[in-house]
Amino acid sequence: MDMSAADSSACAEAGDGAAEPLCSAPSDAVPPESVRDDSDAVSKRARARQLTVELSELMASLFNSVDGLEEKMLRRRGGIAVSMSEARVIQIVGDGSFRHHGKVTISQIAEEAQIRVPSATAAVNRLVGRGLLQKHRDSEDSRCVNVTLQKKGEEIYRLHSIFHVRMAEALLEGMSCDDMQKLVQGVKRLDAFYRKEAEG
Repeated sequence: MDMSAADSSACAEAGDGAAEPLCSAPSDAVPPESVRDDSDAVSKRARARQLTVELSELMASLFNSVDGLEEKMLRRRGGIAVSMSEARVIQIVGDGSFRHHGKVTISQIAEEAQIRVPSATAAVNRLVGRGLLQKHRDSEDSRCVNVTLQKKGEEIYRLHSIFHVRMAEALLEGMSCDDMQKLVQGVKRLDAFYRKEAEG
């Protein structure tokens, strides 16, 4: 009797009243498609959670260090100590004056910086006193006070802008245009999250 016949006989005998068949599927059998799909989905969810935690830790580390790094840069290259909240006010005034060619009021500064008008007024007054900003009455509406940069403020604005451009360039280096677009969309969602939390 050859082996195939013997195997068939053994299987047949096992089927006659045996509690469990002696013949079973090979251990390396390919699992059903649905099982593989479920396994892939679990693996992707686990990877997504891992990346989320990794990104969260990187963002926390970055946010904790970037302000101090920029303050040191401004003090070293600009020759003046400026806090990040003050640099933000200078940036808002500079953007409004140079990029948008518009007039910048204290109310606009408060809205853009997401702070109250009295806080914006105090910040502007401090920077005016330090020779970085200046206030003057609007030529068309004397009730309105516009804020502009003084020469030293322009230098701080330029250094601040260059620093942020360099950070963006370092982040985007080696990326395809599609990857850049995805990153920009992600940062926009993050910005929307911050604004929503600030309003809440």
